[in-house]
Amino acid sequence: MPRVAIVTGSDSGIGRATAVALAAAGCDVGVTWHRDEQGAKETAAEVEGHGRRAHVRRSDVSDIADAVAMVDEFAQALGGVDVFVNNAGTGHSTPVLDVDEAQWRRVVETDLTGAFFAAQAAARKMVDQGRGGRIVNVTSVHEHVPLNGSVAYTAAKAGIAAMAFTMARDLGSLGIRAVTIAPSLFATGLTAGIPPQFEEQLTKDELLAERFRGIRPAFGYPACPDHTEKRKLFELLAADSAGLALTESFAMTPAAAVSGIYLANPSARYFSVGRLGRDQVEDYAGRKGLSLEEAERWLRPNLGYEAAELVAS
Repeated sequence: MPRVAIVTGSDSGIGRATAVALAAAGCDVGVTWHRDEQGAKETAAEVEGHGRRAHVRRSDVSDIADAVAMVDEFAQALGGVDVFVNNAGTGHSTPVLDVDEAQWRRVVETDLTGAFFAAQAAARKMVDQGRGGRIVNVTSVHEHVPLNGSVAYTAAKAGIAAMAFTMARDLGSLGIRAVTIAPSLFATGLTAGIPPQFEEQLTKDELLAERFRGIRPAFGYPACPDHTEKRKLFELLAADSAGLALTESFAMTPAAAVSGIYLANPSARYFSVGRLGRDQVEDYAGRKGLSLEEAERWLRPNLGYEAAELVAS
């Protein structure tokens, strides 16, 4: 059971929520701040409200020496490190032709270089402790999706994703898991300038009533007929920790559970997948790493031809 966590940039937003969630799960937490000391103190108070210890420190992860010293200080104060969350980051909004060296370095040294050396320092502590650990790197959906005016930011986020994959391979045999989380837009202090037309403030009941912009296609339904994609969704969200599970036929339990993906673009519309030709199913099976027979079984209602297995039966 993890006992000590460090969450960089935990004075607000995703970092604060992560620190508090880890405290609720039983971890003492190292809380860092760069500009908002009061925010860090408020995070620490929430951590302590769960009966856990909090240690607060200012940190500038763009300074490699300070990033490493931060890990050392927290490990000394709290008794090691079992979970390290690379959350601190910065961004910019500058067209490609106007980005200068100083701006590029500020973003990349914060979001990638410092993040690596802080994670490396945490990994070394975990190895010395001999009880494994977890390194969680908060990237962004923009590690994959371009964001106009943010070339240094997207480059750094793509870099930290690649870094995490390599760390996972190098450290896995030592009992250390390295993963990434790539969130989209959240309402935090960093996004305070987002125009109101891009914001939605909905209650849980309003979300369930689908009063949001865009669509919520669900796996196994007409727009996404393959039920097996639920497995990836459940793994990504660690749904088992919320008491949810999948049966062998990919039905969800409890029966009242629902799952799907949200596409928030106001222009998004539902559609139904039509009849599939054998060449389409063969291509799909190859991309998913399934046999043709297994792909045909899960896509049976959409087949536009008689599969050999079905004919034989």
